[in-house]
Amino acid sequence: MVGSLWQSGLSLATPLLWVALGETLLERAGLLNIGAEGTMLVGAFAAAWVTWTTDSPLLGIGAGVLAGWAFGALYALLCVRGRADQVIVGAGLNLLALGLTGTLFRSVQQTGTTFTVALLPSLPPLGQHGLTYAAWLATIGGTLWLFRTHWGLVVRAIGEDPATVQELGYAVRRWRTIIALVGSGLMGLGGAALTLGETGSFNEGVTAGQGFIALCMVILGRWQPLWVGLGCLGFGMLRAVALQWQVTFAGVPYQVLLALPYAITLGVLSVAGHRSRAPAALAQPF
Repeated sequence: MVGSLWQSGLSLATPLLWVALGETLLERAGLLNIGAEGTMLVGAFAAAWVTWTTDSPLLGIGAGVLAGWAFGALYALLCVRGRADQVIVGAGLNLLALGLTGTLFRSVQQTGTTFTVALLPSLPPLGQHGLTYAAWLATIGGTLWLFRTHWGLVVRAIGEDPATVQELGYAVRRWRTIIALVGSGLMGLGGAALTLGETGSFNEGVTAGQGFIALCMVILGRWQPLWVGLGCLGFGMLRAVALQWQVTFAGVPYQVLLALPYAITLGVLSVAGHRSRAPAALAQPF
């Protein structure tokens, strides 16, 4: 049972981890994108639709990333170039994604078809699909890049004091635009990992708030990819236990058990979140 819970927890943590890594990158550069939920959702839809249409999971993964890039480009246009309020733009992106994917999904349903696709194949030694292994490699690589390279130092400095970084000759807006695109692409990849690696289909609201949980994980992980990854793994394990308990405690409404990991995460955040120090320039336009 422990082995199956471990495998299930790893799999369930993968979509969340990709989104949390993308948000960590953005926030390190001073960009707060509460539209992570919407970006993940459009990535999930694009990956499912393209995979269903072409029967190619690889193209589906690429479509998820491209959808994330598209939302990242819109976010960068409004928040980096237009200096709009980042919270309002993020909320707008969530609403746009919900309406857009819902409309497209219902239009396809009217034809009598559904986005049912084969799950990505499991690979040794952990019995996980390729996006899980890639997510943890990205977590380790992201940690080394942020804290052991010159470019990672520039990104962290932009999140702390962009004016000084600009004076040193770095184009802050250009850097933030690039970071917004890369981070949003990772969020779209998280959506692809959800539909192609976990659910095998797309439904309205399939992300189920995981984009918002990713924001919590960034805070709990103190904006450090490795700790963010461990937090995502913990959430995945909680979800795996909750799913197991649906069988063990059949008399308990399943909605209560499904909500349990979210409630525990928010409880931990309320206790420990105030100890984390966000980048000084987070959500401040430049």
